Amino acid sequence: MQEGILTDIPGWLKHTPLVTWMVVYFLTCVVGALLILLNYRTFILLFEYFSGVKLDLPVDKGTLSVLYALLLGAPLLVWVGYLIGLRLGVSSGKLSGRTDTFKSPHSWPWAVVTFGACLAVGVWSLIRGGAFEELMAWVQFDRWIQARWRLFSQLSFFEFVNLYLFLPLAAGWLLVDAECGGRWRRILARLSVVVMLAVEVLLFQKKSVIVSLLLLMGIIVLWRIRSGRTLKRPKLVVGAGSFVLAVIYFSLVVLPVYRVSEEQISQAVVKRQVSQAAAVRQEWLLELMNEFGGFESHREAVFFYALLAPLTRTSVPAIYYSFIFPREHPFYGLDIGQDILGFGSMPDDNKVVWKRMNPDIEGGSVAAPFHFVLYSQVGLLGAMLGSFLVGLALGWGWFSVLGSIQSPAIGAMAGSLIILLAIYLAIDSVRNSLIVSYGVVWGWLFLFWVWLAGRIEIVRSGPRVEKKSDQFRTNET
Repeated sequence: MQEGILTDIPGWLKHTPLVTWMVVYFLTCVVGALLILLNYRTFILLFEYFSGVKLDLPVDKGTLSVLYALLLGAPLLVWVGYLIGLRLGVSSGKLSGRTDTFKSPHSWPWAVVTFGACLAVGVWSLIRGGAFEELMAWVQFDRWIQARWRLFSQLSFFEFVNLYLFLPLAAGWLLVDAECGGRWRRILARLSVVVMLAVEVLLFQKKSVIVSLLLLMGIIVLWRIRSGRTLKRPKLVVGAGSFVLAVIYFSLVVLPVYRVSEEQISQAVVKRQVSQAAAVRQEWLLELMNEFGGFESHREAVFFYALLAPLTRTSVPAIYYSFIFPREHPFYGLDIGQDILGFGSMPDDNKVVWKRMNPDIEGGSVAAPFHFVLYSQVGLLGAMLGSFLVGLALGWGWFSVLGSIQSPAIGAMAGSLIILLAIYLAIDSVRNSLIVSYGVVWGWLFLFWVWLAGRIEIVRSGPRVEKKSDQFRTNET
């Protein structure tokens, strides 16, 4: 049976986390980095104008070798590790075959109460953070920035965990559970999604909205596959969903800056410099625009601003990582969260790189793909080994989701979290992808609650649930 396990799984589904990681990594890092390394002047001028970062890259042959090894070699090791992890999952024999679509008849109340609790906490957090006083902040750049920082300063760590992960996962739980109920359940579940998205919008962040939609799309698609329900043209569904997400992302990038001038757009990332540095920057910007030739229209400026948003998300910081460490800063040593255990300290590589890119701006940080962050800790060989191990873990974890988790609902939510983890790893460190307020570890904590609720109902219902489950299997046979 084990030899045929992988052949029973659709090819496009086997490698979903890997392909997702590669696509996000390629778009947010590789494309921009290669355009800069190939000295494509138009792209460099656009980046410098919109970011306010004057590229200063003393790249020699040794640094280039390290950079290309990280940029192009590490992804190959992620790929190899993923395929081996997938095979290791098969050899472990954990695949249980088709999952049982039976659900406890009392799971709906648990889902409703959970969503209600998460929603109540989320709304209270937004009220406490003053979000409802800034309803129009999305269309006014200055107010948008202020509203974001106000929420960051007011909300606690676990309030963000609730808004980033618990609330969208609770909405996803309602959606899949409602499929086994009547019409009014489905209406209520879809209404909960609308309410949840409205709450996420009031965080004034693209990430919270996009993450919520990603989780919901993953949960719905995986649940239908895991529970044996018909999913017509799954590739088309996933492709259309990805297109919609891209449109929403670019809309949210453009919305806060659409009404501001080109000069204001160019300063969107550099609002906090001191007056002297601002004066120097204004002079440099004038020289830069004379060289570039300016924009023919405001719409053209907005278009290029939106286009560069994903392409420069991690590409420029990734280049800086390769020559800052260890040339200008020693390697940190492997970060395994020892500071959480009470000894050592958390690496501040994201702040070191920011300071190197923006010497006149205090308090910022950057993000880079996980293997570049690993490089700043343990060097090139350690980053390569780490890339292989991360791929191995993704492959094994994905196989476990496809086969060993009995509950279709929990399996779908766990799979959606693994896809989200793959996206995070393409743009952030392993540590942040797992344990910061948007880290997937907290999502798995939510899944433990879903599992526990199911166990409680099985114990309470006893023979009645078992009898219904047996009846379901008989009918299926």
